[in-house]
Amino acid sequence: MGSLKVVGDVDEQYSKKRPPRTPAWTPRGRKDYTGAVPPSRRSFLPRGLDVSDWSRVRPLYEDLLARPLGSDAALRRWLEDWSDLNDVLTEENARRMIRSRRDRTDARAEKAFLAFVSGTLAESRPLDFRLKKRLLASPRRRALGRDWRTFLAALRGEIRAFRPENVALGVREQRLIGAYERLIGRMQVSVGGRRMTLDRAAALLSGRDAARRREAWLAIARRRLRDAPRIDRLLDRLVRLRARMARNAGLGEAGYARLNALTRRKLDYGEAESARFARAVEKTFVPAMRRLQAERRRALGTPTLKPWDLLASPPGEPELRPYRRDRELVAGAARIFRRLDPGLSALFESVRRARNLDLSSRPGKGPGGFQYYLPVSKTPFIFMNGAGRHRDLVTFLHESGHAFHSLSNRGRRLGFTRAPGLEFCEVASMSMELLASRFLEEFYPPEAARSARRRDLEKAVELLPWVCAIDRFQRWLYARPRASAAARTRAWTALMDRFGGIEDWSDLPAARARRWQQQLHVFSLPLYYLEYGIAQAGALQVWRASRRSPARALRRYRRALALGGTRSLPELFRAAGGRFGMDERTLRPLLAEIGAARRG
Repeated sequence: MGSLKVVGDVDEQYSKKRPPRTPAWTPRGRKDYTGAVPPSRRSFLPRGLDVSDWSRVRPLYEDLLARPLGSDAALRRWLEDWSDLNDVLTEENARRMIRSRRDRTDARAEKAFLAFVSGTLAESRPLDFRLKKRLLASPRRRALGRDWRTFLAALRGEIRAFRPENVALGVREQRLIGAYERLIGRMQVSVGGRRMTLDRAAALLSGRDAARRREAWLAIARRRLRDAPRIDRLLDRLVRLRARMARNAGLGEAGYARLNALTRRKLDYGEAESARFARAVEKTFVPAMRRLQAERRRALGTPTLKPWDLLASPPGEPELRPYRRDRELVAGAARIFRRLDPGLSALFESVRRARNLDLSSRPGKGPGGFQYYLPVSKTPFIFMNGAGRHRDLVTFLHESGHAFHSLSNRGRRLGFTRAPGLEFCEVASMSMELLASRFLEEFYPPEAARSARRRDLEKAVELLPWVCAIDRFQRWLYARPRASAAARTRAWTALMDRFGGIEDWSDLPAARARRWQQQLHVFSLPLYYLEYGIAQAGALQVWRASRRSPARALRRYRRALALGGTRSLPELFRAAGGRFGMDERTLRPLLAEIGAARRG
C-alpha cells in the first residue's frame, strides 16, 4: 500500500476501445471499509461498531444526551466522545459518497450511499440537534475559551434553522443531485472521430487549430443542449424542494438563501454585502476582463471573439500541456512543494502514501473536483477530472491546498474546531494555486512557465465576474422559487449582459441562455459560489504579499491555516496578512497588482 496508486493515465485510458473500468480504491491499511470502527478509537465507541446499523449507534447518542455535565472535565470528555462519534459517521458517509462519485453508473455504490444518508445520518440528525442545544444551554461552555467562540456562534444559527421534517427532504435532495451528476457523467462527444468525455473534449479548446476548437466546443454545447430540458426540470424540483425546507424553517417560501446562510455558517456577510460585492466587481474586474479579451481577439487576428477562442493559445505563445500521465502530475507537484516549503512537502508526501487520489476523467465518473478529509484515517481524498490541461494542473494545486489545510488541523482532538467556514477553506486552496505558480518550471520550459503564470492571473480576473453571475442568478432563483424556465432564461441573459465578456454569441443564443447549467454548484452545492469570490480576494492578497517577501507570506499563510475553525473570517484574513472586504477598496489594489505582474 505504500506507493501511490494513480487512477488511469491520461494517454493510456483512451487508447483502448473499451471504456476504462473504475479502478478499485482500498483505504490504506484495510482490505475494505465496511463501516466498522477501527480498534484504535477510544473506548466510548465499542470495538467493531458498525455505524451503518442505527440500532448500534442510537445508544451512543442516548448516552451523550443523558450524561451529566457537572464539571469542566466532564464537559471536555463529553465533547471528545461526541467528536469521535461525529468522526466515524463523517468518514463512513465520505467513503460511500466518494465511491458513488467515482462511478456514477455503479447502482450498488449509489444505493449504499443513499442507504446511509437515509438511515444512520437521517436518524442521527434530531439527536445531534439535541446535543447542540444541550451544549449551548450548559453554563460550562464558558470555560471552553476563545477558540470556541466562532463554533458556538455558528451553532446558534444551525439550531435556529433545524427542523426534523427537513431531514427527509435532505435525502430527497441527495437523490436529485445524484440524478444530475449521473446525467453529466454519462455525457460523451465525438471530436475528430474519437469518442471522449466532455473534460477531454474541453482540453482541445486551448489548441491553436481554430477549426478543431470550434468542432470541440460545438460538440460539447450540442451534447449539453440535448439534455437541457431534463436539467431544467431537475433544477425546478431542487429549487422547490429547497423552498419547502425554508418554509418549514419559518423563513417563508423565498427564504432559502437565509436558511442556507444559517446552515453553512455564513456569519460575516449577507445579502447586502453580496450585492455590494457584485457592484464592486462590475466596476472593476468586468471592464478589466473585457480589456483582456480584446487583447486576445487582436492577438488571434479575428474580427470577433467566439466562445471557443477564450482559451486558445495565441500565435507565438506555447500551448500548455503540462503532463500526460497522472504520475507525472503528482511527481511534478511534489517537486513544486519541495521548492516551496519543506513542511508542505512533508504533508504532500503523506497524501501520496495514503493512495487517496482519483485524478483522471473517464466515462461515468461524477463531474467536478473536490478534496474530502477523512477524520478517522486522518488523510484527505483528492478527486478531479483531469485531461492533461493546464487547468487540471491548477485544479490539483488547488485541491492540494485544501489537503494542506485539513492536515494542518488533524492534530486537533475535537473536530468541532478543525475547519473554518467555507470562505477561508477556499482561501487556503486558491492561495496555493498562486504561491505554487512561482515554480511552474517544474512542468514547463521558462517561457511557457511565464506564459502560464500570466494566463493564471488573467483567469483570476475572469473568475470574479463569473462568480457574481452565478451568485446573483442563484439568489434570483431562490427568491422566486416558482419562476418559469422562460423567466429564468431572461434573468440569466441579463446577468450575462452585466457580467459577461465581449465574446460573440449571436448565432449561439440557446447555448448562452443555458450556460449556467454547466456549473455543478448550482445543483450540488446551492449558494456555494460567492465563497470563491471572497476567497479570490484573500488569495490575491496572500500572493501580493509573496511578491514582496515570499518566506514571510508563506509563514503567515501556514499560521492562518493552522488556526482551523477557531477564529472568525475577518480574523483569519488578518492572520494570513490580508483584510476581509467585499468592496472596491479591497478589489482595486489587487487589480493593479495583477496589471503590474502581467507587465513585468
